[in-house]
Amino acid sequence: VWNLADGSQEFGLEGHDLAIGNLRVSNDGKTVTSIGYKYAGIYEVILWDFVTRKKLGAVSITGATGVSSLSGDGRRLLLGSPDGDLTCYDVPSGKAIFSEKRHKGVVRSLTISADGRIAVSAADDHILRVWRLPAPFNKLD
Repeated sequence: VWNLADGSQEFGLEGHDLAIGNLRVSNDGKTVTSIGYKYAGIYEVILWDFVTRKKLGAVSITGATGVSSLSGDGRRLLLGSPDGDLTCYDVPSGKAIFSEKRHKGVVRSLTISADGRIAVSAADDHILRVWRLPAPFNKLD
């Protein structure tokens, strides 16, 4: 965290061994997720308590992760991949709630509504998909 007034770094969160490519902060500003490359197609998702500056947990995921969205309460992490897969994780347990190919093409954007009940994904297939959360996702009619 940088102090923009004087340009000094107040603190950092260290835990990844290699490049970090994706970050999300919960709406309440208390939880941060970071996604970093681990090795050979394996990525590590780390959950941080932003207030205490401690690592709360981590989960390893297979396959490339292009985009992510964190629910406002920091409990759900939605990941989109270049091959059209969407995976939703329960952040506290590190377990996948749902994983399925939902798009034909690269997932370019994801968002979860402020109340954590709706997710929207967009991809190279020119489709916006709207889902009810938590899993299993149910496509809205």
